[in-house]
Amino acid sequence: MGHIARTASSISRRGFVKIAIAGVGAAYLAGNASRAWASEEKLPDQVKFAVMSDLHYFSPSLWSDCADYTTAENSDRKMFKESAAILDAALANIVAAKPDIVFVPGDLTKDSEEVCHEETHAKIVAAREQLKAAGVDTKFFVINGNHDVNNSNGLDFSSGAAAQAQLADPARFREIWADCGYGEESVLYAPDSTSAGSLSYATRPAEGLTLIAVDSCKYSADQTDSGIDEHETSGVIGQDLLDWVAAKAAEARANGDVVIVMQHHGVVPHFDDEPTLLGEYLVDNYEAVAPAYADAGVSIVLTGHMHANDISAYTSAAGNTLHDVETDSLATYPSYIRTGTLSWNKTNEAINAEFAVDVAALGAVSYGAYADRIADAADIADITAYGKERTLTQSVVDTIAKDFASGYMTQIYASGGIKPAVAGLLNIPEDDLADQLFSMIANMLPATFEEGLQVALSSFNFSIWYDSATSRVKIDQYKESTASAMQLSTPMAVELGEELEAQAATTYSIEPSNISFYIDAASLSAFLDDACANVDAAILANPSSAMPLLGTLVNAIVNYAVDDQGNTVLDLVDYAYQTHLMGNEACEAWAENAMAKVAGGEGNTEGLLMEVLRSAVNTSQDEATTLLETVSLNVGLLVLKGNSNFMTTLALGVLKSTVKNAGDVVGLVAEDGTLGNLIPDIPALSGFAYSALYTLSHDSNETNDHTFARSIYAKDAQPDNGGNDGDGSGGSDGNGNGGNTDGGNGSTSGGNGGDSNGNSSTDGNTAGTGGNDGSSTSGAQQNTEKASAKNMPKTGDETVAVMLGVAAVAGAGAVAAGTALHKMNKDI
Repeated sequence: MGHIARTASSISRRGFVKIAIAGVGAAYLAGNASRAWASEEKLPDQVKFAVMSDLHYFSPSLWSDCADYTTAENSDRKMFKESAAILDAALANIVAAKPDIVFVPGDLTKDSEEVCHEETHAKIVAAREQLKAAGVDTKFFVINGNHDVNNSNGLDFSSGAAAQAQLADPARFREIWADCGYGEESVLYAPDSTSAGSLSYATRPAEGLTLIAVDSCKYSADQTDSGIDEHETSGVIGQDLLDWVAAKAAEARANGDVVIVMQHHGVVPHFDDEPTLLGEYLVDNYEAVAPAYADAGVSIVLTGHMHANDISAYTSAAGNTLHDVETDSLATYPSYIRTGTLSWNKTNEAINAEFAVDVAALGAVSYGAYADRIADAADIADITAYGKERTLTQSVVDTIAKDFASGYMTQIYASGGIKPAVAGLLNIPEDDLADQLFSMIANMLPATFEEGLQVALSSFNFSIWYDSATSRVKIDQYKESTASAMQLSTPMAVELGEELEAQAATTYSIEPSNISFYIDAASLSAFLDDACANVDAAILANPSSAMPLLGTLVNAIVNYAVDDQGNTVLDLVDYAYQTHLMGNEACEAWAENAMAKVAGGEGNTEGLLMEVLRSAVNTSQDEATTLLETVSLNVGLLVLKGNSNFMTTLALGVLKSTVKNAGDVVGLVAEDGTLGNLIPDIPALSGFAYSALYTLSHDSNETNDHTFARSIYAKDAQPDNGGNDGDGSGGSDGNGNGGNTDGGNGSTSGGNGGDSNGNSSTDGNTAGTGGNDGSSTSGAQQNTEKASAKNMPKTGDETVAVMLGVAAVAGAGAVAAGTALHKMNKDI
């Protein structure tokens, strides 16, 4: 795509966007540094910073060239073997840039392995010593990601097979990283706890700057869906923690500090379909967190998790704007870091701070000391180009799809089987499933025999219709066939028809109208229970039985051509995804055209998605039939005799002897390689796929994701001596106690600033929006470009995101490609 990034040692200021905002009134205290700026005459020194996120460091000591590692590597899109060398390159770039602060927003390790934490920390300490020798006292601050604590996926492959590695729990994480945010200079949210949120802290790393690191991860039984101390991909910020963050932010802003929050999960969607497609990469309660942050005076949130370079803005109802600045992963394309500055200036009797940030490429990566440890290790000329070739490959997609499908089938089986799973997807009670399906079928069928759905089987013709008087779906024989009748002409259907004709020829009762069957709600329920139990026993209890089918489906989908230039579905998925990861989205013509095909024609009908699905199902029909033949069916439970005529009894016997399993149903309705042709057009699915592709590759929020800046109001140029000064700004007395505000800006009523040790407490209400004091600002902040920020969409169903994943993104189907992006992103 022609993206060019500068080296980490240079920071461009050209093309920056400027946004001016106003502040809140509140009592100030943040961490142990409780004093306001000593004098307006001396502005804080410029702060240079760097951001590196999602390191996913994997220790070479845990590696060996074994089958288990190959499976693990192909089950993910991260460059684990290269991660140590990449981290060394990133730290070398940081040392060259000489920043004052380095922010690391989580996922420090592959999967919370203790040795990976220790070695990552040692590398950071070594870089810090190099910087100190160069005359720069650089401070590093970390926060945990979903991979860093209580993650049972932490494995040691060094013995030639996967074994459980020693994992870090919250206490051990805090111990290892004590000098990167958890020391005496910080106020810890819950220093003695190991529950979710407990790794949060607040600190003041530089004059004029307050940093609040927020533990947004789920790893303890009090917040996990599983109810155990095990990591989960999604995140949340509990109400107590949110209140604490808001109080700390308001306290800092009241004294003129810029407030930056650092956390792993996002709080503002980074593409329009993120809440519904990949909602677990935002905190569950992002719709409450974003306005709380903005109205408390948080200007910037530094995030990771999604592995993308993207900046998104949110403006609260009070007019306060928050920017979520996301940084990509070192271990995946494009392997950038961010560099930036925070600087202050005085204009028009106000002191403002300018936050400026850019991206920086790492360039060449050398294995160095790891070359002898990692097989086939060779220096990498350009890690961005190297990673681009390794984001999505067919082997990765195939492994991801099979791994996800196997795990999901096992989970369904353990949770009661296919019936409760289907009922859950339809959001109805399990006991109501049969009735709901019967009602659906009844509503779809004609209401009279004459208008019924006509099906021809050799010389036998049937009308399928719903009889409301008896609440039955009827299958009645009629005399003449019409041109509109659906002719069942598969070999099995012909065999069934010939058997019926032979039986009829040997009886005296050959009246054409003799055959009559029906299905009612009770028979459907009995058949459904039996069929679901057979599916559970034959397939869900043995997930490996479905892998040949899944492999053929995936291969057919990803290799389907989307144009005459040789681009495939996999190319389109990979391109759209990489476009978002890079940021500064600019979609190429071939991809635009392919996406338009996914959407389909006017009314969004018959798009590329349906073409791909039908072709893939046709290609995999043999494997599907083989698998379905293992699922026994008792047709006698479903189809009941509508009369006592001898021919009806004979016909039912022929039907039961012909259709004995689910594979026979396929053989009855579809010729070889034609099963997919029976899939109807699904405009909603085509629309969903197109929307996912389009929103990934087209940015509708902040379009400049690389070089970005905003100007932040800090405080009035004249000192504030406390009390009410008429503009709603709260003061501070000599003891650090905040004055009461009664102007239009946010207020802290009776807030205690802090004691002689700098410990904080807040009484009363924090960061309200108040009335109008006649000034141009209201609430905690006001952004002069608030019209450019968007209202955030609702969070979607996480299960749907898991089931569809890249299926919608790729326009390649709800099973195979869908599992790819979710698992590829799984736990990222």
